[in-house]
Amino acid sequence: MKYSFVIVLIIVSLFTSGEAQKAGSKKDDVITLCELMEHWNVYNRHTVRVRAVLGSGAEQMWLSDSECGDGQTFIDFEIHPDAKKDVAKKVKELTDSEWVIFEGTFFGPEPFDEIDPKLPESVRQRLANSHKRYGHMDSFDASLKVLKIIP
Repeated sequence: MKYSFVIVLIIVSLFTSGEAQKAGSKKDDVITLCELMEHWNVYNRHTVRVRAVLGSGAEQMWLSDSECGDGQTFIDFEIHPDAKKDVAKKVKELTDSEWVIFEGTFFGPEPFDEIDPKLPESVRQRLANSHKRYGHMDSFDASLKVLKIIP
């Protein structure tokens, strides 16, 4: 009985320390886009607050940080319909060089969940050796489903 209690304590301590604790850190913590992309597996599918510069083109919007070069992340707005006008106004007011804090659910370059067995072998193999991509024409390795913009 004592041993099972000790094992349970060890397991609980493993889940509440290190990487697991980092991913479940305080909701108010703000990380850089570089940190997010470098440790994407820690933050994957978690709600994060990330500081970055908003960029936009004809087909999509993204976050970037000049400190980490190509560390760009596609953004998609998952906002309650009542808040869409307010967010649209905030986005219009931003410039291409203004630092902003976004809160949202992060999705990194994770492997595909399932690959259709009916696909040709060469396509299945290619998908097995790659990861999910996001944005227009799958041009980004990561995505942030923005819930709100932090003033």
